[in-house]
Amino acid sequence: MTARGSLENSKIMKLGTLLSLAALLSGSIASAADPRVDSWFTQYSAQYARLYATTADLGSNNAVSTWSRGSLSQSIPAYCGVQEIYSSSNWVYIRSTGLGSHVMGPWYLNSAKSMLFPN
Repeated sequence: MTARGSLENSKIMKLGTLLSLAALLSGSIASAADPRVDSWFTQYSAQYARLYATTADLGSNNAVSTWSRGSLSQSIPAYCGVQEIYSSSNWVYIRSTGLGSHVMGPWYLNSAKSMLFPN
């Protein structure tokens, strides 16, 4: 084999390796965009949950991210919505705080709105 033939074979092998690598990478990139996993995160996923503690707070648009009611207290802000996603070939696992991305509350025990819901 001539030096030129050896050089051509080397170029072909390198090109084949690059094409194989590109195909491998494009396959992994395409599989990363999986709506079963990716669609759970929203613009609100990294924001704190907020609520109106009373009707007066609602009227003045005074939403808070920490609160205390009765025996329960939320002394540090909690995130709203989906926080983590895990998946396997058959299952998708979602970890969420269960708190809404919208401003929640106020909650009352009666229709006259004179008794705040304790929790």
